Amino acid sequence: MLPKCGRVKAKIHRPLTGVVVSATVTQDIAPSPKRPEGAYSIAVNVKEAPLPEAVEPEAGAVGVTMGLERWIVTSDGEVRQLPDEIRRLEAKLAREQKKLSRRQGARKGEAPSNRYLEQRRKVSAIQARIANIRSNAVHNATAELVREHEAVYTRAMGSKQMMMEQEGPKKKRRAINRRIADASFAEVNRQISYKADWLGRRHAELDVLEPTAQTCSDCGHVEKSVGDSFAQTWTCPECGRVHDRKYNGARNVLEAGLRLDSAEAAEE
Repeated sequence: MLPKCGRVKAKIHRPLTGVVVSATVTQDIAPSPKRPEGAYSIAVNVKEAPLPEAVEPEAGAVGVTMGLERWIVTSDGEVRQLPDEIRRLEAKLAREQKKLSRRQGARKGEAPSNRYLEQRRKVSAIQARIANIRSNAVHNATAELVREHEAVYTRAMGSKQMMMEQEGPKKKRRAINRRIADASFAEVNRQISYKADWLGRRHAELDVLEPTAQTCSDCGHVEKSVGDSFAQTWTCPECGRVHDRKYNGARNVLEAGLRLDSAEAAEE
């Protein structure tokens, strides 16, 4: 039952528990002459809801780094990628948005035609599909990391700063910025943080300036030239160890997180 709308049919994702405080209705797909109902979703805010049951972790602490070529890399050597379907749908979205720009109603002051409204619905449906796939991937990855490990250490990722620092042709910058936005670095850290609280896991987020990729995880040598390179592997000039950039970074995040926990335990 919604105010001003009355009783509304809905597909319930899962049973509600706790006391309902508020509900937010969001339009996912715009209505059109052929489908005037559109599509909507509702997020319900509750209190006094039971937390998920704590489960025993399968492994110890883990360090996590994130990037564009490989989305999530852990110190265990595990690699997680965003679903390939996102790229396919983004290409389709670009084509449909181009069609939308040619319809009557796309220009300021024009009355939207039925073809424009129908095309707008098609575009919003693709956008909603992309958002749902990305959200599902983030939730699954963060839930598995927290559930399987007793401690998760991550590195703060400044997505806005990364976008501002991009150089080169405008088309190339836009493509890279889109991939940075798709990666949802901040959202991954946010979800790991609150899910760790739910399950009683430890979580620490290292400073964004921590030189994790530039530090040899074997001997501790810092090779600053790595920060200016896009190469995925580099060789330590001190010990000769060949490093995978992301895996090496994840190992350093793990070591820094363990040191942080040890320091906090000593203070207590």
